Amino acid sequence: MTFSTSSEQSDQKTQATARGVPRRLIRDRVLWLAFALGIAACLAIYFHLPYVNGPRGPKQWVWPYMHRSILLESLLGAVWRLALGALVIGGAAWLVGCRLKQEKARQRLGLLALFLWGVFFVWTSLAAATPWGLARVARIVKSPTWTSYLTLAQWIRDGRQPPLAVTLERYAELIPEFPLHARTHPPGLVLASYGLLSLFDSNPRLSATLAKLYAEIGADPESVGVEQLTTIDVTAVTLACLTVIIGLLGVFPIFWVAQGAMKQTAGAADEAARRTAWTAAALWVHYPALVLMLPAFDLVYPPLALLCIILAMKGLNERPVAWGVTLGLAFMTGIFLTFPLLLLAPLLCIVAVLELSRRAGSFRPVSILGQASLRSPGGRRLWILTGATVVTCVAVETVLRYMFHIHLMQIFFAAVHHQNTVELAKLNRTFRVWVFYNIWDFLLFAGLPLAVLALVWFARAFREAWRDPAGLMPALAAFPLMVLIVDLSHQLSAETARVWLFLAPGIVWAGAAEMVHRAGDRWRRVLVGLLLAQALFIYVCRTNMMLWGF
Repeated sequence: MTFSTSSEQSDQKTQATARGVPRRLIRDRVLWLAFALGIAACLAIYFHLPYVNGPRGPKQWVWPYMHRSILLESLLGAVWRLALGALVIGGAAWLVGCRLKQEKARQRLGLLALFLWGVFFVWTSLAAATPWGLARVARIVKSPTWTSYLTLAQWIRDGRQPPLAVTLERYAELIPEFPLHARTHPPGLVLASYGLLSLFDSNPRLSATLAKLYAEIGADPESVGVEQLTTIDVTAVTLACLTVIIGLLGVFPIFWVAQGAMKQTAGAADEAARRTAWTAAALWVHYPALVLMLPAFDLVYPPLALLCIILAMKGLNERPVAWGVTLGLAFMTGIFLTFPLLLLAPLLCIVAVLELSRRAGSFRPVSILGQASLRSPGGRRLWILTGATVVTCVAVETVLRYMFHIHLMQIFFAAVHHQNTVELAKLNRTFRVWVFYNIWDFLLFAGLPLAVLALVWFARAFREAWRDPAGLMPALAAFPLMVLIVDLSHQLSAETARVWLFLAPGIVWAGAAEMVHRAGDRWRRVLVGLLLAQALFIYVCRTNMMLWGF
């Protein structure tokens, strides 16, 4: 009678586990449901089923779209571009990575390669599956209806509005005279548009060079409606390109947040954290909203939200004064660009409360208050971080008010009053329509496969966290709570798309965590399938959706 050694037994166990993984994946109903619903959504959009394509926009937003019979041609046109881009970007990253010995250096190289791939992926969607290509982007940015910040900057330069200094000083008073979106937003994006417009006006050679470049990569002047791209057209395309770049820069913070938060969570292995972080980064550069929302300036929301979460989490653990000052500057920068980023305040409060609950191992108010006490080191860091952040915000507001004559809070209250009394009265959205918009925007911007995985992860994570709060990830759990508290409370009835884009990092992170949890060692293969499903969904939407140029 012979007995197996311990090494032989472990080898047999490993082989049995490897054989069991494909069977487990085949039997996984959630993965099958995610992919099946993704295919069903593509077919529903492809055949233009009622309500699927969403309500039509205003008459001035009737754009020429591709018919579904050209979907295959668009996909074939994208395949060879994407294959060539993958060969160049992936090959260059592999050659450089072979020379790097440090793990952190390879990590940064991989994230940089993903970022460059994301830029190329967005450009390919414009070139292969978007009517007019980059010319469409220029037309939308120049329009006073869709993104009206460049329009207002042009009015200031042309004399239709007072000079820039006077406009900034009287911004709250002049809001009713501004084009649509400028009425409900701070002057940050208007200043950015004005600065770029002035730069290209004063440097005609730079403007001409960029005009030739944009014409070569898809901004056909005839499609824009001009014989040659003008300074305004160059500014419009540049703003759109910068918006895409800023949105895709979220690949760096979402990787750092996911990896850092999962390593700190009890029971999370380093390998699982690494896999989840890379999966989230890969999903981010293929997130449908980053393509379908182009060229909306709302794409700046996710990177700023992630940056503020990183700063807050670091301040709760070390050097609260330095991180608090940095957090205050980042927060005020976001508010200066767009008021919906005020949602960062309750989001960060939820993150702080959940972090205290995790440390206490309980959701009881007494335990949370005990962690927030000045007697505990964590409580002292919390209050120092809060004080440094608030003082920095007040200091920035004071500087804007008395040095630059920009009354940010006055502009905010005037914009909210105008939106509630004028703009929302025109929309006349009932709560029923509001719920439909929320569900529709969520599924459209996330993509059904990723949305299913994210919802399953949130349901399981909150159930487990209720039993063991120490396993909760505050930076991730705060996102769905924001939906329940702010979005579905019908308090932002004109901001459905913006709110769901603001919450996009949580959806991507949760979907990545659920996919890694179910795929195990085969996570790379499942990730490739999920990315293909997301890309197909994007191209079907690009060629068939009929909402506001999507």
